Amino acid sequence: MKWVLKEIEPADMVRVPSGNFYHYGICVDENNIIQFGESEVNPLADPANIEVNMTDINDFLRGRFAEVAEYDKKELKRKNPPEKIIEYAKSSIGKKGYHILYNNCEHFVNECVFNDHSCSQTDNFRENLSKNFPMVDVYVASVERFKNNKCLPKYAKTELKNVRNEAVADQKRAAYGLLEYAIKSSFGKALNLKSMSKDERGKPYMQDYCFSMSHTNELVCVAVSKSNIGVDLEKIKECSQPSRFQAHILAQNEQDKVYTNEELLSLWTKKESIYKFDDSIKSYIPKDIDTNLYQTKTVKISFKESEYYLSVTAVSVMNTNILPLDGKKAT
Repeated sequence: MKWVLKEIEPADMVRVPSGNFYHYGICVDENNIIQFGESEVNPLADPANIEVNMTDINDFLRGRFAEVAEYDKKELKRKNPPEKIIEYAKSSIGKKGYHILYNNCEHFVNECVFNDHSCSQTDNFRENLSKNFPMVDVYVASVERFKNNKCLPKYAKTELKNVRNEAVADQKRAAYGLLEYAIKSSFGKALNLKSMSKDERGKPYMQDYCFSMSHTNELVCVAVSKSNIGVDLEKIKECSQPSRFQAHILAQNEQDKVYTNEELLSLWTKKESIYKFDDSIKSYIPKDIDTNLYQTKTVKISFKESEYYLSVTAVSVMNTNILPLDGKKAT
């Protein structure tokens, strides 16, 4: 694909410069452009309020020259007919779910033209950033969404034959269903089941990417990255014996303060994620794990009437993206 300055026609993919990036849209007629967001960047805009909309072409341009996409031979074969491009763009008006990295204006126009959810700008940005600070994507979904998943590695199918509790079986199937979704969304690849196995600790791994999984009765979460990672998810609830729980999990340097129930649970999830992250830890003994030696990130997730702690441990947690498909990250 190359970009040229020429007269805009219906069904054209167009773009205008917007800060250090480009803003994209689909021309629907001589007067209107359909876009995801606005062509003038507003850094204070709430992503929850950004939606696909139709705007006057002059408002889209705002005094700038528009570049029009010209497709190569392979792209022309994949490209939708003009009427289908416009139909899809119009049918998307009002849709939300904007995310600067995962669902932006370039993703939108590529879906209209190619049925392809892709974005060269953020793909390049993520690739350059991950050379020094690996990206960590953490997906959260309801068990219900993926419980009928059949995309399972061989070892998981074998393990499920011995699981008598159907609710637990649903959670395990859902975790691998979410993993398939995560690999596709973060890396644009299909999940390679044949590359998956377990190490001597029983930790699952695959050849091309690193991942970690956790599940509760209602939610599953999966973290994916190009470097080692650990994740844990726990429902926030009252502890029946807080003093025993505290004695069980606190390291020597953590015993000089009084912890609330939630602080203890948060600490537990951190240590679980560290255990999954650090392959040198052969057995999970919480009081032997010093959280100060690792980079961790903990957030609250709300789902229905409950809240959960989600903790991530990685080489660097600076570029950790929490991506709930169900529920939301609590503020």
